[in-house]
Amino acid sequence: MRTGLLLLGLIAAFLAFLVIFGCEEFTPEIPYSQEEWVAMGWDDWEQGNYDDAIEDFESAIEVDSSYAPAYNGLGWSYLRLQDLATATNEFATAKLLDGDLIVAFVGSSATLLLDGVFNDSVGDGLYAVANWVNYQFPNDSEGNPADGGSITKFDVHMVLGLDYFSLLQMANCVGQIDAMRAILGELPYSGAMTWAAIAEELNRLDGLNPT
Repeated sequence: MRTGLLLLGLIAAFLAFLVIFGCEEFTPEIPYSQEEWVAMGWDDWEQGNYDDAIEDFESAIEVDSSYAPAYNGLGWSYLRLQDLATATNEFATAKLLDGDLIVAFVGSSATLLLDGVFNDSVGDGLYAVANWVNYQFPNDSEGNPADGGSITKFDVHMVLGLDYFSLLQMANCVGQIDAMRAILGELPYSGAMTWAAIAEELNRLDGLNPT
């Protein structure tokens, strides 16, 4: 009998607790989707909070380990942190999961250029150009390749031009220069075919980047 009374007392106390604190205290938290985590990641990325962005993108992967945009976000975040090896690995996963995610190929090409892996950078850059889809990139105040809110073919041609310059492939380098000049409405390059002149032209075009 006493046990029954004790149990009833505990139940009454628990019910009183619910009334005071509200049933919402026990409402299960609704988890974010992988898309929502990635959106939050880009919000942090835009603010320059790359470590927080990485946590968001990794949370998206915990929800769906095959979600390519999350690996792409990690790639761009590690690129900003100048962790080129990790950025390359993350871009590689994004490319493997989604061959249509062109921005991952662009990011990979830029990363490989900075890491001195020029031939692989060329491969990704050429793939991006051949399969181009305009990509609206989150606003970023720190400069290319995400300056101005989007990535353009001009950016990719610039990366390719620098690759070919580094590989001492003058004809291919001039081909990328001509592609950028065409975007600007200019005639093909007709300057001196020397590396000094080519370097000067690449520098001039970089300053005219319409992104």
